[in-house]
Amino acid sequence: MNNTVPIIIIVAIIVTTVIIFRNFIKVWIFQAKKRQVYTHMIRKINTAMERIDVPCFLSSGTCLGFFREQDFIKHDYDIDIGIMQSDFTEDVLTEMENEGFELYRTLGTLSTGVEYSFRLPGTKIGKAAKVDIFVHYNEIHNNKKHVYWTSYKTPLFTEQIKYRVSDFNLKRVRFKGMYVNVPDPTLKYIQEHYGEKWMIPLTPADGYHYYSSPTSIVTPPQSENEIL
Repeated sequence: MNNTVPIIIIVAIIVTTVIIFRNFIKVWIFQAKKRQVYTHMIRKINTAMERIDVPCFLSSGTCLGFFREQDFIKHDYDIDIGIMQSDFTEDVLTEMENEGFELYRTLGTLSTGVEYSFRLPGTKIGKAAKVDIFVHYNEIHNNKKHVYWTSYKTPLFTEQIKYRVSDFNLKRVRFKGMYVNVPDPTLKYIQEHYGEKWMIPLTPADGYHYYSSPTSIVTPPQSENEIL
């Protein structure tokens, strides 16, 4: 009888260890698949935009992953791409669809701030193969040039969120074996968007949320700004 308790404990430890190990392997395999699919998706996006000569760039979390980790952020659930309003045309949507992407959601309008969400069907990661294209706008704030873009708060997607950073150029860099554009200066963009703790990976479990945590979020009266 005395040996029964230790045996039960040992079995419980073994079972728990096996479950933890299996979950670790599942996560590792998914991350490997996601990395492969996301790389493929960015290649296709580049191909689509090059056909119509529209510059696009890594933005938000995808840009942070490039700069901080030279990789996609493990807990990120989509690709973030930016296009300046001055470069955007409806051909962007057409060419994305020509590359096999499906537009499943449009938030906002081109005149008030817009986010286009696409999926690439038929990949190894299912509905996680997502990309958001954010149209970026130039504006003058406090007599200085800035860039802003918008998103909408989950789950209803009715409350608009506005992000603003200093004006930036685009720089060509190598990422995942290809050339992509990123905001330049990149560090300044990241610091203004994510704050001084940008080096620390934060997840929703840590209290980080895209609709409230970025230091770039602003809610000024539109009358203070001059749209360029």
